[in-house]
Amino acid sequence: MRKPKVENKHNIKPDDVKNFKVLNKEALKEYPFWRNDIIQAWCLSGNTIKSREDDKYGCYSEYWIGFYDEDAKQYPGQIRLDCSAFGGMCSYTFKEFLMKVKPSARQI
Repeated sequence: MRKPKVENKHNIKPDDVKNFKVLNKEALKEYPFWRNDIIQAWCLSGNTIKSREDDKYGCYSEYWIGFYDEDAKQYPGQIRLDCSAFGGMCSYTFKEFLMKVKPSARQI
């Protein structure tokens, strides 16, 4: 496993998020949070894209955190977390790979 780039000072794990409580709900209405009225949640999201190549080849990670309203239709009062780490596997060209393999190995 690779060494983390940011120290986890509080030893927080993804499963710990379900036990979190929002202490100041008014702070969710300020930048950098944004509102998604469809799911009835205040959201926070971001990614590690630093170049066009990162975006083109999927060499980035992203996160989304949803702070659902108490009366939301789904997940009322919950905090939901979604993290994705693509590692460059989003645009692999299999055609090029298959052309380098023996013809007998192409059959699936």
